[in-house]
Amino acid sequence: MKKFKEMLTHNLGLKVLALFFAIGLWIVVVNVDDPSQSKNFTVPVQVTNSEVLTSQGKYFNINGENTVSIRVTAKRSVLERLSSSDFLATADMNQLENDVQIPIEITATRYSGSVSVTPRSKYLYIDVGALQSAKFVIAGRSTGEPATGSAVAKITVTPNVVNVEGPDEIVSSIERVVATCDVDGMNSDITENVVPVFYDHDGNAVDTTKLTLSVSTVEMSVTMTSTKSVAIDVEASDNLPIGLQIDGITIEPGSVDIKGDAAVLNGITKITIPANVFNLADETDGITTTVDISQYLPEGVTLLDSAQAQVAVTIHLAAAVTKTFTVPADNILINGLSDGLKAKLKESTVAVTVTGTEASLEELSANLINGYVDATGLEEGEHSLFITFNLDEQYSASHEKVTLVIGEPENNSEHTSDTDDTSDTRRDTGETENNNTSNSGE
Repeated sequence: MKKFKEMLTHNLGLKVLALFFAIGLWIVVVNVDDPSQSKNFTVPVQVTNSEVLTSQGKYFNINGENTVSIRVTAKRSVLERLSSSDFLATADMNQLENDVQIPIEITATRYSGSVSVTPRSKYLYIDVGALQSAKFVIAGRSTGEPATGSAVAKITVTPNVVNVEGPDEIVSSIERVVATCDVDGMNSDITENVVPVFYDHDGNAVDTTKLTLSVSTVEMSVTMTSTKSVAIDVEASDNLPIGLQIDGITIEPGSVDIKGDAAVLNGITKITIPANVFNLADETDGITTTVDISQYLPEGVTLLDSAQAQVAVTIHLAAAVTKTFTVPADNILINGLSDGLKAKLKESTVAVTVTGTEASLEELSANLINGYVDATGLEEGEHSLFITFNLDEQYSASHEKVTLVIGEPENNSEHTSDTDDTSDTRRDTGETENNNTSNSGE
């Protein structure tokens, strides 16, 4: 070991210098000689003349990777400059074998005369099937709840048709194409780009990666509008069987939500179904029918939910009976009396015959019956006037007359309309109330 150590360290400087000289000489020799080397590259495969299949109504999918690994041999100086992009791998559809595989041809686009590709059979494997094309209308829909008092009025999709081409089994599974816009909390118009979704017959999303689509995104425009909830009413009918009276009306649903311009909605308080819709002339117990209320909406107004257009209406009939009530004269207002005049009714009570069902008449009393006479334009003296009674539609009253005595104010305590300032005020202000109340007894 001692001799070995002495031998190793003897003339150490010369030995190190010799090592560096040998390395340098080897580098010079290598650079001058430029030996051949080999290297592996991965090249993407390009399919050419694919129209050969499409012209036959067929399609193809690459089975596996569409790349090929090659081994290239060249001088070191050349090999160092090469990359995968310097090679072209093509699979010509004209050379398709058994609808399964296509030979791959590999060529060098640079240094073609200086490189060598290891000769080895390479194939691109594909699946071939029937090709189908179809057109689908893109339906627009919204999700989420708009802000209170707002609703979706209109949805526009541009373009609204998509052309689809691809494997028959995929295209034939498509049932509908939908573009969806989220309107949650919105109260103003919306415009945005949306990716349409394809659905099959079971409502599942279809994978479109193997399809060729004419459009990938569409523009959705959503127009918002105002909403309002209104009641449904039935107009009173005079076309009733003899001896019968309406004993109640049931409407289901009793109210619906409508949408439209806010200015138009403000003027709508209810939806009224005309009386001529129902033929009650030959009925004995009543009638139940379905009515489409959408036809009774003003122009520009629609139902928020079109499914609520059909409402069920049941009209109950019962035997009509009459009952006479003695109504106090104080229940009869005097409207339209000229300034500077006072008036009173000559009668202290009025006998009124009311027609209705037995059950409805039991709920009525003389104190609940009121009406008015119209003294507009009348001068001093006695006047015979009809009373207009304010009764619900389920009642009708006889046309009764009273004598109205009109004169100038007198300073006495006689029981007239000019002795009670409170009564005068009540009668003057009563005109407005009565003008807004329907008169079933007229």
